[in-house]
Amino acid sequence: MYWEAASISPAAKASLRKGDEVLSFNGSPVAGFAELHYGKPGIDFFANEWSAYFQGGISLDWKLFNWNKRKYETEIVRFAAEKVKNGQQDFIKENEKLLSQLYETRETYKRKLATVKELVDIAGQDIALKARLLEEQQLANIDYLGALTQGERYTSMQNTILMQLELLQVNIDQIIGRFAEDR
Repeated sequence: MYWEAASISPAAKASLRKGDEVLSFNGSPVAGFAELHYGKPGIDFFANEWSAYFQGGISLDWKLFNWNKRKYETEIVRFAAEKVKNGQQDFIKENEKLLSQLYETRETYKRKLATVKELVDIAGQDIALKARLLEEQQLANIDYLGALTQGERYTSMQNTILMQLELLQVNIDQIIGRFAEDR
């Protein structure tokens, strides 16, 4: 069972987006700003003259040296993408391992169920034989009750194994469904 992720996970998409931002960075070198304040903007700060005043300006962003920052950022993006890819591969390997263990357990339960079914059939034959012997008064009541008890134990064991098989199948379906959702 080898699966491949058909679509890209959200983490991988974010990593690719970050890579595009790094490679296409052309920040605006010129920007303006404007601020409106209310306070004491004069030379004499201690004078009790409050007023509204305006500040504005232009900022210029000019990179003189890059210092290999773009190379460093592209390496970070590449490592993030590899991390996401490795995470997906680990997820797939873990699910394959877990599913193989669950399938092996299911086969074990099926073998155990076949054995218990045989025991239930044998117990049923024993109960029928002891019921006839009890009718002919060749057997004590306690032996017949013991056979009935043993038959009920085997039936209960069979029902328990069937329930465990159903729960195991639910776990298998849940893992397969979780894998399909992450694809």
